[in-house]
Amino acid sequence: MASNLEDKLRPDSIPIYYTYKAFKWDQFFVGLFGALAIFGVLMKLWDEPFWGAVGPEAADWLYKTFMPIGFLGECVVFIIMGFIKGDNYVEVYPTKEMKEQIKSESESLTPGGVTVNMQLPDSLKQLVEKKLTSQIDVKMQELSKALTVDFEKTQKLLAQTNQAYTGLNEVGQSLSSFSKHLIEIDKKLQAFDKLDASVLSNGTAKMSKQLDSANAGIQKFETELSRVADKFKKF
Repeated sequence: MASNLEDKLRPDSIPIYYTYKAFKWDQFFVGLFGALAIFGVLMKLWDEPFWGAVGPEAADWLYKTFMPIGFLGECVVFIIMGFIKGDNYVEVYPTKEMKEQIKSESESLTPGGVTVNMQLPDSLKQLVEKKLTSQIDVKMQELSKALTVDFEKTQKLLAQTNQAYTGLNEVGQSLSSFSKHLIEIDKKLQAFDKLDASVLSNGTAKMSKQLDSANAGIQKFETELSRVADKFKKF
């Protein structure tokens, strides 16, 4: 079978030939008459034809009969074979434009050199569309679940952020209260210079209670700082 390139370059006046094995009568008759001619000559040359089974007269008759028939038959067959068409060829040189056109057409084909029509029947197309629709629904459900999970995580993160912000406000208030306590302690310490020993001894118990209150405030402040630090680590 002619290839795509050979078909493109073949002139219109030259047909395409498909080779195959077939029985040829000219070859058959050449072999038949050639065998008769050789057999007739053999009868002339063989002194005792068929190992003496045929006499000289019969051998001479076989020679005079088969030898002319064989040679004349071959002559006729050779004359007929002279009119039979034989193999020939013509040279075709493609131009640059033809090569570019063939290259572009070859690139547009499939790797096997055949353009496949992928049109599906309506029944099969409906089945494919139904299958694709069900798969899309499943994917959309999975996507919705993933978005819901992400939204819940984001909402939880915002709640933790608000809680941490509230804790920072409480820390700020505790620091402000602690600062006020320090100022009051400083004022009371400055008043020690103006007190005598009797007044100082009377106010010692009261000052001790105030120092215990300040110590409790400091411990509360440390507790708040630890809690805020833990929240920021989790955040």
